[in-house]
Amino acid sequence: MKSASNNRKKPTPGAGVVCLMRGLVNVMGFFAIVVLMAPAQTIAKFFKIFDPLALRLKSHRMIARLMKMKVRVVGKMSDKKPTIFVANHSSYLDVSALGSVIPASFVAKSDVADWPLIGRLARVQDTAFIERKSTRALDQKNSLGSLIEQNKSIIFFPEGTSSNGLTVLPFKSSLFSLAEKRLPNGEAITVQPVTIVCTGICGKKMTKDLMPHYAWYGDMTLVPHLWTAFKLGEFELEIVFHKPVSIDNFANRKELSKHCQSEIETGMSKYLKIAP
Repeated sequence: MKSASNNRKKPTPGAGVVCLMRGLVNVMGFFAIVVLMAPAQTIAKFFKIFDPLALRLKSHRMIARLMKMKVRVVGKMSDKKPTIFVANHSSYLDVSALGSVIPASFVAKSDVADWPLIGRLARVQDTAFIERKSTRALDQKNSLGSLIEQNKSIIFFPEGTSSNGLTVLPFKSSLFSLAEKRLPNGEAITVQPVTIVCTGICGKKMTKDLMPHYAWYGDMTLVPHLWTAFKLGEFELEIVFHKPVSIDNFANRKELSKHCQSEIETGMSKYLKIAP
């Protein structure tokens, strides 16, 4: 027979008056960051009064601080420009976590541009929006290639969608065609696999029940999930930089894609410890 303590309903993360107030404060804070930083990014981009990349890092760091993200960096980030950073993806929160550390432009699905608040900020941060249509593949490759030609590093998520945060989905190798381009001096472009994992929430070690409060996937609705994220106390994250490589180390882009997936899976299995 189960004890009474085992029958008690576990408290829902983000519930309670304190969490409600925290959520309201964080929503207002996030709105303020978007309202202030979006026009600042536009001015920096078109009038070149100050460095738009520095502003981009600043805005992501402000959001990370607002969301109480404790980000621990493992390994050394590539300092070569441009670098293609390849990361796994389980949540929109990955963007500010990675963006607070890596000075690069993101590659995102085209529908992100229409998201409330997040889309507005993404549009002015040199985010490259792509459609998952083979008919647009060449145009999109050329668009992304122009960023590389300007020595701008990029971050993309080759899973093509967000996972449940516990596993890495199969990589799509199409975007790795960017790595086949050569720099003006003939060198291959640096590619660096990056693992990002959420290891704890609200001071608790990660569990399968807690992960959906960070990971946003499947048929989850954005606004309710975002509201829960605003109400939570803190997120603990590991960002692991693996050894940089290039297309010259592999027979083709598919082999490069497989290597990056293997490195990221290894990082996830090492740093994501699920509590019972």
